[in-house]
This record gives sequence, C-alpha cells and structure tokens, in this order.
Amino acid sequence: MAVAASLLAGVACTSIAGTEDPESLGYGSARTISTRYDPAPMLPRKAPQPWTPPRPGASMFAGNDAPFSPEVIRLCQHIGAVQEASAATVDGDAEGAADAKPEPDAKADDALAQDRLETVSPHRCRARLRGARVFRSVPAWRELATCLEATDTPEAIAACEAQNPPPFAVDAEHPLEAETCLHVLSMTTVEELGANPELRAEDIADFSELFAECVDTLVQNAEEDPDASSARLRCILEATNSDAAGAC
Repeated sequence: MAVAASLLAGVACTSIAGTEDPESLGYGSARTISTRYDPAPMLPRKAPQPWTPPRPGASMFAGNDAPFSPEVIRLCQHIGAVQEASAATVDGDAEGAADAKPEPDAKADDALAQDRLETVSPHRCRARLRGARVFRSVPAWRELATCLEATDTPEAIAACEAQNPPPFAVDAEHPLEAETCLHVLSMTTVEELGANPELRAEDIADFSELFAECVDTLVQNAEEDPDASSARLRCILEATNSDAAGAC
C-alpha cells in the first residue's frame, strides 16, 4: 500500500507550495491572530489559527470507507439479484430431488454455502467492479458495464467477464491473491483520487507491474504459511479502507 501511495503521488496533483506561511494566505502572522482576537466573555472560544495544508499524498478519505461509484453499486445490486434468484432455483430443485439422492457431505455443503455467500457479498462484488472500473479505459468499462446490465443468469455474468477480461493478467491458480491485490490497489487509488479516477494508459501500465509484484509476494507468503496467509487475505478483502487493510 505504501508503494501504491507513492505511485499515486505522481498521478494526483497534491503539491501545494508556500501555503504554510500564514502571511502568504492573508491571515497575518500567527502572533497577530492570537493576540488581537477578543473572544466574547460569556462564550469562550479558541483563537483562530492559520490553515495548515495536508501533507502531500495524504488521503482525502483517511479513516473513512473508500468510495464506490453509484454505477458500481447499482451493477452489484443487479448481479446480486441475478445470483440470488439462481441460488433459490437451485435450492428448490435440490429439495425436490432430496429423496432420490444420498445425504450430501456436511463439509462440502458448508464449503458450497461459503462460496455462494462470497459470490453474492455486496462488498466483494463492489470491490471487484471498482477494480474493473479504476483500471480500465472509459470505453472498455462501458462495454463491460453494458454487458453486465443485460444479464439475467450467472452464466451470462461469467460470459461478460470472459469477453471483457480483467485489466491485469490474472494467474488462474491464485485467484484469491489476484483479487486481494486488485482490491488494495483500487481502494488506495480511489482514496487518493475519488470514486471515478480517469487514469491514463501509461498510469495503468505502471499499476500492472505493481499488481504482478503484489501477486508474486502474496503467493510466496502463502507457500510459507498457507493458513495464516488465507486468513490474512480474507481479512484484507473485507477491509473497507486502507487503514483496515493494513491492520490485517
């Protein structure tokens, strides 16, 4: 996240020169402000102080949830409705055929339920689509969004994603690591630039290299301690801002 923030510092216009001197802002000196201010005797209050600009690279959303664009939220509401309708149909068919099938394995059933929960999780959906929005050109995003809007089955959703592949090359053997890296990079980006940043092609190319390095690092961590790595990644995926992700 620190590397991503340093990269974003070159993308965002955050440099403000000469504003730390109160006289340059027309306030007069700090001594003048504090000594010439005469508060009302019945309503004590602090003397005003010169405004201090945020440090370069400081997030405008520090401590708050990273924003999602309204379009991403709306698309995930649609996707969630499609997946829930499909899940209800599958559950109904399974109940009708219960007498003809052996009792399912409890662990397998729990795993299926967990996968389904993650599939329809609004936060996970929004995080994935935010990554798709942030690191695509406007025409490429419009193509994906238009396709998703027209879907009415999970298979159609998968077809849209296949026809509009992710902005970065994803290793099919490590989907959790790839999703985590895209989540962190897109979350850091919108914290710095807002919910709808318009990155140039060269900026996206820089993030592509950073994404690959992130995935490689997480894969190495997983090989050293699989259980701890899996728990950490799932914690990060549920994080709503970079501070929470860093705490994981």
